[in-house]
Amino acid sequence: MADIDFQKILDGMSAGNQSNDPIRSIYDILPTYDDTQQHLLFQAFYFIEKYDLEDMRAMFSTFDGVMGKNKNLGLLSSKVLQNLLSAYTQNEYLRGIKVSTLNNVSDVQQT
Repeated sequence: MADIDFQKILDGMSAGNQSNDPIRSIYDILPTYDDTQQHLLFQAFYFIEKYDLEDMRAMFSTFDGVMGKNKNLGLLSSKVLQNLLSAYTQNEYLRGIKVSTLNNVSDVQQT
């Protein structure tokens, strides 16, 4: 199974990522496997590592590459993902707006 680079994922979640494409950024955040698939993969990898099954390891490596390009889009109906899309959309909307503040500070008298 491929190692997960959390720093790369977190860097991609920032507003200043390289692609500047919110749809691509959200697609990269989507998990590749659901809970059941993850559970079965972890069980399979236990036996692959225990018995050093090199051919099975290579097969799962290929399988992981294919599954990485075919993500499960079942999460699109979840409220969390809808909120994430909304946040990215608002970020794109507000990106061109510059906020200026007036520094009209008056002296405050202390009693």
